[in-house]
Amino acid sequence: MAKNDNMEKLIQKFLPLIKYILFSVMTAVIESIIGLILINLCGLGEVTANTIGIIIGAGVHYLCVTRKVFNSKVNWKTVTVYVTTFLMGMLLQNFVVWAAVHIIGDMLSESIRYLAAKFCSLVISFFIMYFIRKLGYRLAGENKEV
Repeated sequence: MAKNDNMEKLIQKFLPLIKYILFSVMTAVIESIIGLILINLCGLGEVTANTIGIIIGAGVHYLCVTRKVFNSKVNWKTVTVYVTTFLMGMLLQNFVVWAAVHIIGDMLSESIRYLAAKFCSLVISFFIMYFIRKLGYRLAGENKEV
C-alpha cells in the first residue's frame, strides 16, 4: 500500500506539469498544422507562418492552462501574465525557427525543414515558459495551488 501511496503522491506533485505538457502538445499540433497550411497553400515563409500559428494556438492554450493547470481565473491579471510570457515565448520560438532553418539549409524539403525547426523551438521554449508562467501567476496572486 505504501508504494501505491508514494506513486499517487508523485503523480499529484507533477500533475500540473503533466497537464501543461498535454495542453502544450495539443497546441503545438494546432500551430504546426496551421503553419504547414500557410506555407504550402498560401506561400508564406516559415517565420510568418509560425507566428500566425502561435497566435491562434495561444488563445486555446491560455484558456486551458489558466483554468486546468494553474487553477486560476480568466481575468486581466492572468491575461497580462500570459500575454507577457506569450510574447517572450513567441520571440524565442521564432528565433529558434529562424536559426534552425538557416542551420538546416536546403538539406530537407521546406515542409520537413519547418517541422524540424518548429520541434526545436517547442523543446527549447517549453520548460522556460512553464516556469516563468508559474511564477507569474503566483506573483499575480491568482495561483492557488501551484
